[in-house]
Amino acid sequence: MDNLLLVEGKDDLHIVRNLMSVHDVPETFSIIESGGESRIFSRIPILVKTDITIFGIILDADIQPWNKWTRLKALLENAGYGLPDKPEQNGTIVKAEGKPIVGIWMMPDNMAPGKIEDFLLAGIPSDDHLILYAKNSVALIETNNVNLYKKSDHSKALLHTWLAWQEKPGLPPGTAVMNSKLFGNTQLQLSLIDWINKLFNESLDH
Repeated sequence: MDNLLLVEGKDDLHIVRNLMSVHDVPETFSIIESGGESRIFSRIPILVKTDITIFGIILDADIQPWNKWTRLKALLENAGYGLPDKPEQNGTIVKAEGKPIVGIWMMPDNMAPGKIEDFLLAGIPSDDHLILYAKNSVALIETNNVNLYKKSDHSKALLHTWLAWQEKPGLPPGTAVMNSKLFGNTQLQLSLIDWINKLFNESLDH
């Protein structure tokens, strides 16, 4: 069985794959769109019993990241792994004798609440003028309670508003990350890439 990186949805898959391409990371594993976090959780007890060597998980932290981490911790500890009380800042990698190596990255930065959209928003250059207008526009409709999206989707609404105003309006986030003028190589991006490299290309050497 191929080594796997599990992500929640199609946007996540394209964002991660294209970031890897930008940073010349060899795709030595399969990236799997899981169809949501519940399916990722349901696959963990199965994967830890297979002959797979490595699998990674990228999840949105959402509003209550520590609740999600507690659930992950319980699942993996029941399978014989030892996990820290909170995610490692630069991504978590854990090992257990005779079992697959497991990596966990919680979007955006393993510490704060949020989603993959917050990860991308952090990559917008500080001198970008449109992001300020996008923030004001999204804040205006939220203040007047005319937004139809959930409060938890604020960052997604902000990102897509900003993308709608670019030279090529409305690019999907996964395509947009290929444009270095839109998203700079932030330390957060580099940390994710470093975690992927350590998990899939270096873990077996240690």
